Amino acid sequence: MMRDKLMEFKKSYITLSELERLLSDHQTYELFAKAVLELVEAQLLQPVKSAGQTPQIPRLHYKYKVLKHSVKKSLREVIEPLQLTLDPSISLDKYYRLTPQQLEQDLPYIQKINQFILTYNFPTLPAPAPERSQQVVGDEKWLQYKGGRRVLERLGLWMKMQIVDVKEPLRFAVNPQQLHHSTQFHLIVENKTTYEGLLPALKKTRFSTLIYGAGFEIVGSLNLFDKQLPLPNVRHLFYYFGDLDFAGISIWYLVSKQQSVAVALPFYEAALQDEGKPILKKQLRDDEAIEAFMENLPPHIVEKCHSLLEKNNYISQEVLGAAKLQQIWQQMSDDLEE
Repeated sequence: MMRDKLMEFKKSYITLSELERLLSDHQTYELFAKAVLELVEAQLLQPVKSAGQTPQIPRLHYKYKVLKHSVKKSLREVIEPLQLTLDPSISLDKYYRLTPQQLEQDLPYIQKINQFILTYNFPTLPAPAPERSQQVVGDEKWLQYKGGRRVLERLGLWMKMQIVDVKEPLRFAVNPQQLHHSTQFHLIVENKTTYEGLLPALKKTRFSTLIYGAGFEIVGSLNLFDKQLPLPNVRHLFYYFGDLDFAGISIWYLVSKQQSVAVALPFYEAALQDEGKPILKKQLRDDEAIEAFMENLPPHIVEKCHSLLEKNNYISQEVLGAAKLQQIWQQMSDDLEE
């Protein structure tokens, strides 16, 4: 669109040859002249009469002033009413200096960000970029890989969203007795207490590593696994055990989309012997993640799990003490098939 091109044009004046390049899709002089005269009529361009005119008819001036205030007028007509529909913390001021096309491109995300703020307010604790990205727009890659950071910065919200943008190293313990096998088994657990409870049993299992997921941090750090434990010509099988709540299920789902990771079923079966407690902090519910998670559970467990979540209850990993965790893990290890 010509308005967008003029907004991006850096100078206050534009020559006829520069206009030709901007309007390169107009094949003939007559079509080109018609487009330029329409811009003059729309008060987007003002002829510089002292620059002279072309001999061809219709006659065009060799130089024009770009009336950027007129170009911006169309933006104001969009931005000002839009601003009134958004939370006061969201500022659209920077879009006055950008193109209407940029605003149109960002608008779906602006609306999702606005809905997040209206529903949950601003986060009180920091979170890794994939976690916050999933919470705010439903796409864990948006902040780091799809321009999400730039959108939040334009809106003046980057600092307020408390985003940890640095990839932390993957944290895990190694069982050296298992590293020579062609199939390597790995258990990821969400919480530190569970990690510490299981650690003494690591060497009694067929697992090569016990990985501390640290909540949503695992979504970013698991990508570093091959660099931190480079084992050529082996097959890696990952299992996951996390809290039974909306967040814990979302973590497993995000990880499973980047790396095949099975549900560590024996732990969840044992945890579901507990009735659970009400979820005190508001969590985002991802129905797609829940559905994918349930597909990995046997029918009798699915029913229990659905009942738990529909009551807005949760079961943390901590319901299983260290002795029980170790017992389950060793039994699970004995039942493994390569």
